[in-house]
Amino acid sequence: MKCLEPARLGNVELRNRIIYPPMVTSFASEEGFVTDRLIAYAAERARGGVGLYTLEATYVTPQGKGFGRGVGIDDDNKIPGLRRLTDAVHAQGGKISVQIHHAGRETWSAISGLPVVAPSDCPVAYSEEPVHVLTKEEIAVIVGQFGAAARRAREAGFDAVEIHGAHGYLLTQFLSPYTNKRQDEYGGSLENRARLSLEVIRAVRAAVGRDFTVTFRMSVEESLPGGLPLQDGAAAAALFAATGDIDAIHIVSGNYATHHTVIPPASEGYIINRARAIAVRQAVGPDFPLILAGRIKTVFQAEEIIQSGIADFVAMGRALIADPELPRLCAEGKFNAVRNCLGCNDGCAMRTGVGLDTLCAVNPFMGFEGEFRSDEKAKTSLRVLIVGGGPAGMEAAWYAARRGHRVTLCEKRFRLGGQFFLASLPPFKTDLAIYLFNMFHRLENVGVEIRLNCPVDADFIRSFNADRVIVATGSLPLSIPFRGLENVPHLSADEVLDGHLDDTGARVAVIGGGLVGAETAEYIARTGRSVSIVEMADDIAQGIHPVMQDFMKKRLAALNVSVFTGHKVQAFEGNSISASRADGSTVDLGPFDTVVIALGSRADKKLCDELDAAGIPYSAAGDCVKAGRVLAAVSSAMHVVHDL
Repeated sequence: MKCLEPARLGNVELRNRIIYPPMVTSFASEEGFVTDRLIAYAAERARGGVGLYTLEATYVTPQGKGFGRGVGIDDDNKIPGLRRLTDAVHAQGGKISVQIHHAGRETWSAISGLPVVAPSDCPVAYSEEPVHVLTKEEIAVIVGQFGAAARRAREAGFDAVEIHGAHGYLLTQFLSPYTNKRQDEYGGSLENRARLSLEVIRAVRAAVGRDFTVTFRMSVEESLPGGLPLQDGAAAAALFAATGDIDAIHIVSGNYATHHTVIPPASEGYIINRARAIAVRQAVGPDFPLILAGRIKTVFQAEEIIQSGIADFVAMGRALIADPELPRLCAEGKFNAVRNCLGCNDGCAMRTGVGLDTLCAVNPFMGFEGEFRSDEKAKTSLRVLIVGGGPAGMEAAWYAARRGHRVTLCEKRFRLGGQFFLASLPPFKTDLAIYLFNMFHRLENVGVEIRLNCPVDADFIRSFNADRVIVATGSLPLSIPFRGLENVPHLSADEVLDGHLDDTGARVAVIGGGLVGAETAEYIARTGRSVSIVEMADDIAQGIHPVMQDFMKKRLAALNVSVFTGHKVQAFEGNSISASRADGSTVDLGPFDTVVIALGSRADKKLCDELDAAGIPYSAAGDCVKAGRVLAAVSSAMHVVHDL
């Protein structure tokens, strides 16, 4: 595959065309210094075979700091730590770039401790905080700070430097008519709005010399009224390419106001910037190197992009968070062994958006590479029995076998996956199905014995004679004994997803508007049935990334799903629902043919209680300890196996 072949980016020879783009981790110290955790994280991606690792948005001045625990390259005192980072990546045979960054208005003074700056008097996204309009003298200082940062990057041992001109940060703010209302030589025409980017490009090139690789990442379209249109973005890309001072343009889109294009959820599909890349390719010509990002999940997608000539390199961010070994596994032909990203944004975007460190819903080792090595062998090989084939059970089985234990995984049903299989059935959840498919192959690859249709009790465990037992029996649907429920046709959300959709009537009420309830409502509504959601909270689909929640609500509205928030079910009377509202009033909803209960889950502790009574030792992982999200389940599995 061409995407897995060596390629030259500027003056750097890469072992393949796959790039790890700058992804915020919040692993640095509060003062912006590199930490051991960040080094271990980067080294693991290099060890997995990525062509180029790019250090996340790294501020060139404290005033441009965009993240509470972001990395800095604003002072020479940062160079020793950055050198440790580059040495660690090089030790794994990798190459490393650094993205130099100024947040401009896309930050808060609480983060930087300084006033927020911008090209014009424009609002800060998600904030009413005022901004300081940059003077021409201050602009010149910032240009010099980019140049100084590039000089430090070279001294610290980086192989390349990337200028951050994307996602609504300072350079984009100058380029975009949405944020640039200046009347001087930095505002107005496209050439004027591109002036700051061009000055930064020249300063960076002057600082690093002609023999050093420089790339420029840019949002070529902002996708909002008054924002940067694609024709301007493509024309600006041509201006930047024509300087001769950059070696590639890294194509992305969006800003904080159009976050769904910055970190697109699964509902946005794959390769979301394909059309934008085609426009840029037409503008810069066939020979100028382009890097493309935006939900590129597999090497097959990467290969299609490169073979078609749309781009020369592909950036795979969340895919390499989920599985840093993706390049190596694919180079070995083990495509089905890749731990597939769900596009859920639970561990990455949702956490960094509120200032927390990055984790991954399906990769419990992410962020803990220095503490938990997935390939580190246990001192003693044990016979391990794992009960339950959901995400926690599968993760525990894979990790235990990888550590050298002899593992048997028992699942009472005819398939693996548990409730995660059901969760893969609603619209836009295909990535979950791929994850389960690949996990099955991962288990086979490490020699796990899988027993399906195999219920387990205390007698079975006693006769199995395992050295260690891990219970991962998951959770069960939560139900409430509503008055009159027994007199109306009703199903659980799990039953609807598990083959009983045809048992619902034409008019369906879904009781519970959490993620499961909202997804089940959409699943039913797409068959043409009339669906209503009844939820006691003041909103639905809470607890997921805000962008995904917004998209979910818009899809439900397009399907004419009625949503009754602030309604607490009191009783079922005939084919109607009696519900109370926050003001104390009562309302009858309906009529409905079928009621679907989607009130969440409770831990399935039946086997744990049985083993406790029998005095049989075991460890428990996942939802059978506490029902929750998959991130917590697979993380608990990792810890349990590590402690065997």
